[in-house]
Amino acid sequence: MKKPFFSIVIITYNRCNFLKANLKILLHQSFKDYEIVISDNASTDNTAKIVNSFKDKNIRFMRNKVNIGFPSNIKKAMLAAKGQYIFTLGDDDFILSEDTLLRIKYILDKKQYGIVRLNILERNYYGPGLQKKLIHLNRDKKIKAHSNTGQILDFYKEVDIGMMSGIIFKNENIIPDKFIDCETYPWFKVVIDNTRRYGAYFLSDTYMVITWTKVTNHQPSWVVKNDRLEFETYDRELFKLIPNKKRTLYRFNYYKNYINLFPVIKLYSTNNNLIQFVKRLLKLEPKLKAEVKLWINLMSTLLIPKVVWVKVRLIYHSINNKIDGIPELNSQTKKYNYLMNRYYKFLQS
Repeated sequence: MKKPFFSIVIITYNRCNFLKANLKILLHQSFKDYEIVISDNASTDNTAKIVNSFKDKNIRFMRNKVNIGFPSNIKKAMLAAKGQYIFTLGDDDFILSEDTLLRIKYILDKKQYGIVRLNILERNYYGPGLQKKLIHLNRDKKIKAHSNTGQILDFYKEVDIGMMSGIIFKNENIIPDKFIDCETYPWFKVVIDNTRRYGAYFLSDTYMVITWTKVTNHQPSWVVKNDRLEFETYDRELFKLIPNKKRTLYRFNYYKNYINLFPVIKLYSTNNNLIQFVKRLLKLEPKLKAEVKLWINLMSTLLIPKVVWVKVRLIYHSINNKIDGIPELNSQTKKYNYLMNRYYKFLQS
């Protein structure tokens, strides 16, 4: 049986209305050589009923009997994919234009990149309209095969390769051992391998629309569990890529960056969790104890109530979230408004 060109991989948990809207939009893509692989992580809502109601031969639905966690679920879905390329898509996100798959296919027919990254627009969760363009590159960008580690990591940072939706990568030699058991970036070794072998391409004017997350106490990236930070398994794989002579300094600066994120960590967890986070951070990088900024940021973050940080976050977004640098902005906004009004009416209730 002929493999589909794309396997669109969606993992889901208790977002049946978002998933329904996502699928309705997805099935209008002009390019039809794809399968949709959905892995439901033991949802307790109407996810199974809604997916089965589509009765579309391109949809493959798998349901876990128990919740196996995000890393295991994305691993399961990707390993089940049969397409030549895997397209990752969040259940509450959507593809903006009907010709998106066709455009990607055109690029990959000319050159078989290991990775294609789409641009991202954020939907404003607390109000109407688009919030901002997430990736601040106004032109397409590519990286050649066999580029060095520094070039690859710089490219990843520019195009936010850690954001799941809108990453397309070659489905080749993907085995269980290539996945990392972490919430942050379980597919990291897969994309690194693809980029090294085939290069990568950023498509600047083709967009995903993603949802801006509500503030909750359940953001796994910042939670300390069993005296470990969630992303330590990812960190270990990342540090292996850095040349020995540069690794010590790279590691120090990498962990130092978290000092600026203390308010974010508190916002998505608790004071106690923040304290445990800092304790673990200092065990991972003891030299940070000498950083005065760490102690100032920690004390101020602990003392200021979370409700203030929520307001600071909203003010920050109101100042910094601007929709600019988008070709044909009116046309893109019109598409967005049409899709929201047609498929996301449940958000208005």
